[in-house]
Amino acid sequence: VVQVAGSVSAAVEHYHRAIMACSTNDGVLSVNYMEGDGGLSGCSLGTWGSKDVEVLIPESAASLERFVLEAASGEYGIDGADAMLCEKMELDVASGSVSVSQMSVTDLELSLTSGNVAYEGSVAKTLHIDQASGEFHFGPCLSAPETISGSLASGHIVLELPANTALTAQVDKTSGNFTNDFADSAGDPSHSCELSFDIISVSLLPEIPFMMA
Repeated sequence: VVQVAGSVSAAVEHYHRAIMACSTNDGVLSVNYMEGDGGLSGCSLGTWGSKDVEVLIPESAASLERFVLEAASGEYGIDGADAMLCEKMELDVASGSVSVSQMSVTDLELSLTSGNVAYEGSVAKTLHIDQASGEFHFGPCLSAPETISGSLASGHIVLELPANTALTAQVDKTSGNFTNDFADSAGDPSHSCELSFDIISVSLLPEIPFMMA
């Protein structure tokens, strides 16, 4: 779902009996994919081939109010081309791979059940993460979000923040590890970041759940 003041064009390629439905309502573009005859939305069995969707945002659209991606599986790429501003981005990923680059958002919400998500760009105010499993990599970025919060049941999270970040962290963990490379540095008070997280467990691999660099 993309919410933007202006027009949005969508180029869709699909095979066999795949159905791609696009609609607009009150400035919101919705793109929904499903297999024919009531298949699962967003899911594609190997026998049905593949699908490709490209959504192009006009340069005249200075910013997006809201960008929402609900991904069941597959690979997704979001490229802001250094010019795209977005008030709020919501990523709901059940599985698969999502890559976001060159975006500038005010708030970012991530719900990750499994899979891999990488975000490269800036988040001005809040980054909220609810992760059941999988991997999430945030950064690099020019400045850290004002607040980072969420929960990690299992998996791996890397937060790559600028070296001058004045980070304060409060982490409650049942098991697992938390490593803070900013522990011995006061940072720049004008670049403060508050981190609050609940860690239940980690993956079976001997990796660090959090790494600040």
